[in-house]
Amino acid sequence: IRDRYDRSQIACQKHTQLAFEAAVKSMVLLQNKNKILPLNLDKIHKIAVFGNLADQKNIGDHGSSRVYPPYVVTPLMGIQQIIGYSKVLYDTGKNLRRATKLAKEADVVVIVMGYTHADEGEFMMGKAGDRDFLTLKPKDEDFIKEMATVNPNIIVVMEGGSAIIIEGWKDKVSGIIMAWYPGMEGGNALAHLLFGKDNFSGKLPYVTPKSEDQLPFFDKNTPAITYDYYHGYRLMDKQNYEPAYPFGFGLSYTTFSYGNPRIDNKKIDKSGEVQISVDVSNIGEMVGDEIVQIYVGYPESKVDRVVKELKAFTRIRLEPNETKMVTLTIPARETAFYDMNLK
Repeated sequence: IRDRYDRSQIACQKHTQLAFEAAVKSMVLLQNKNKILPLNLDKIHKIAVFGNLADQKNIGDHGSSRVYPPYVVTPLMGIQQIIGYSKVLYDTGKNLRRATKLAKEADVVVIVMGYTHADEGEFMMGKAGDRDFLTLKPKDEDFIKEMATVNPNIIVVMEGGSAIIIEGWKDKVSGIIMAWYPGMEGGNALAHLLFGKDNFSGKLPYVTPKSEDQLPFFDKNTPAITYDYYHGYRLMDKQNYEPAYPFGFGLSYTTFSYGNPRIDNKKIDKSGEVQISVDVSNIGEMVGDEIVQIYVGYPESKVDRVVKELKAFTRIRLEPNETKMVTLTIPARETAFYDMNLK
């Protein structure tokens, strides 16, 4: 007989802590100009929070993957709970004059923008499905630009399930965070990261292009389409495109350095494996997790191969001034290439 969950285990402390941990570890810090983050609780008297999504329970698709948590902590709620309700100025941003006034009064502005289940998700009865464009909505981009004219300390938090092109406004703001659909504890996780109670460690699971023409042709209404071997960061490398953010990118509040790389075997047979080791050091001032990534390239391949591809990764936690040796194993089969036309 399979074990069954009873009601006492729904959103119990162990499970809510896991939801919080997942949100903290997955959010990606994309930009941190002038080290605006983490925010200093003692130096902020007023923080302005804008956007409908700041106070919306936005946790993902409403199709077959929909979940029904007993509560959801929004970004606004998380910020209010950490800094105090009296220090937070909230507005949806629909009234530009009011938003401008609040932005001028604030030490820092946090804008929560992006998408919901109504914009992207499982296609049902003419609703949702694939987006028509990869940027934020034009009105959201315009709002970000307008707020940047009255306050230099702008942090944009993006919610969504896939790549968002930010070229039209990224140079006008100080901080950019990709929060995804962060779950029931997402607001608490975001607030902890904003104020340095936790450190960013998330990495992008895709490449973010500078423009849509860096990607393969796409038509969401076509009944069928064929894509070849190259897509994502593999296509970017082949075409020698410079992305906005590469695959695996993500900033931290601390700095990591790599040294003394070594490999145990320089030649292996098809059943062998190779171990790669490297020393990783935290040379910054804050504890942090680093995602060590190993990419494999094929510069002398007799057949057409990608420039590089991710083959192994692991997460390590390092205190300031701490160094750890990381060893990752790659089996030969993980680097194999199968060509049905080659005999």
